[in-house]
Amino acid sequence: MKKVIFALGVLFVFACSKTEVPATPPVVVVQEEAIKFTTNLDTGTYSVADTLPLVVTVSSKLPSAGVLYSILVNWIDSSKQIFKLDTSLTVSSLSLKIPGLNKTGSYSLTVTVTSKSSSINILSKTINSINKFQQKTGIEVVPVDSRLKSTNKGVITVPVVIVNYIPTSDGKYLDRWKTFSSNVIWDEGHKLTMTRVNEKILKEKIIDKNSIQEGTRFRDYGKNVTKPYIDIDVVAYINVYDLKLIKVGARMVDTTMNDSDDGINNPVAIDWHKIDFNDLFERINLKNYINNFNVKEVWFTSFTKETGVNSYNVQESSMSPSLTSVDPVNISNGGGDLKDLPRFNNTYIVFGSNGWRGVDTDLHVRGHQIERQLEYIDNENFYYGNFAKDRNTIGGYTHTPINTTKQYDYNNTSVVSSDITTWKPSRGIGIPTSNLSWLNQTYTFSNQMITPGPFATGNEDWNKDAQTKWFIYWWQSIPGYNNNIEDNGKKITNWWDIIYNWDDAIKNKTKLVK
Repeated sequence: MKKVIFALGVLFVFACSKTEVPATPPVVVVQEEAIKFTTNLDTGTYSVADTLPLVVTVSSKLPSAGVLYSILVNWIDSSKQIFKLDTSLTVSSLSLKIPGLNKTGSYSLTVTVTSKSSSINILSKTINSINKFQQKTGIEVVPVDSRLKSTNKGVITVPVVIVNYIPTSDGKYLDRWKTFSSNVIWDEGHKLTMTRVNEKILKEKIIDKNSIQEGTRFRDYGKNVTKPYIDIDVVAYINVYDLKLIKVGARMVDTTMNDSDDGINNPVAIDWHKIDFNDLFERINLKNYINNFNVKEVWFTSFTKETGVNSYNVQESSMSPSLTSVDPVNISNGGGDLKDLPRFNNTYIVFGSNGWRGVDTDLHVRGHQIERQLEYIDNENFYYGNFAKDRNTIGGYTHTPINTTKQYDYNNTSVVSSDITTWKPSRGIGIPTSNLSWLNQTYTFSNQMITPGPFATGNEDWNKDAQTKWFIYWWQSIPGYNNNIEDNGKKITNWWDIIYNWDDAIKNKTKLVK
């Protein structure tokens, strides 16, 4: 009996003994930072021609599991989905080029970023974009790029209007039938997107502006000390998608010839046209810019079509004298009569730029216009008889630098003794001069002189182009503001003031020398 009681007691002791289990610490939940992100399109409605560039940047701390980027584009006008993407990434940035926005109308872009760790940590944005191509009206006034505006660094301001003829049938590519010559192959290597067209023109005009202004710094030659005489201010930037052509005759074209004569002749007669600038300038209300903004120049760019149906070209330059001019003559290089351009209260010049070419041709055209104006106002033959004697020595010429007698020989390495940098009527001090004299000049914008080439790919570096650099160098040698050149009783005037204040020069009968 005692044994039984003892056993029961042992069982009781064991049954009542408490086993100590270690306590589990509570789970600590780390709160994620709320998703925050920005895009490159947050500033407002974005204008698009075909491809929409999108960069999404997450500014909050990235969740450890990453995020889900969701992109959705709808064409609002038809409720059609254009693009959709869902992608999980562990990086804080997503960069895309979204295609397919090539129809005229409005689009909505929805960007959503969601934490992969917590589906309730989410942020979404909707951004509007619009394809503004207007086939009907054919005119688009574009905000002027700040690089084309006045810098207030010149002595005088020269207001300019830029007009670009860039026809397109689909809003994506330059119209083949209105711009490409018939002997240019329509393939991926030659097709020009509207994006590239606009980029090419804009960058070329910026370089044109900088080069022209730089050219009015008398004998500065890259020192960046002399004040430029002119400061160009673009007051309007207008794209035109259609215009009227006027038939002016016919021309014979060899349809078998491409870039060089192949020895096979198949001549045909095609109609030849010119642009109806009277109609075009009425449509863009150029009268307002000339009369009220004192615009002195119109820079007109077109991708001229020189063979095939509706072939045309544009004069290099053409002057429209003011209605009150005492000498109403079209002083220009290739310009027509006084009926080609409308006349307003002030004189203005239209410079024709060929979109298939580039900065070198733009400046070349201007060089000829400068020569036409200086030789016209100089009835004493001082310009060609002294400064640019024989058009290929002393002070240089558009076609011929000072170290050669061969035209278009801008990169000639010959070294000659020239007084272009020290010129005065009785001759200055001769200095060894060659193509390196202008090629080696460095300007404040020298590293900003690269533009797209004339077709689908490739670039042009105009800082390495001998012709472009020659024009700046030559123009800086032309007697300008505060030139203080006086020789044998002859005082040289500021020739840039004659060029850019033409109405006053004609009225006051200003001369190159007094």
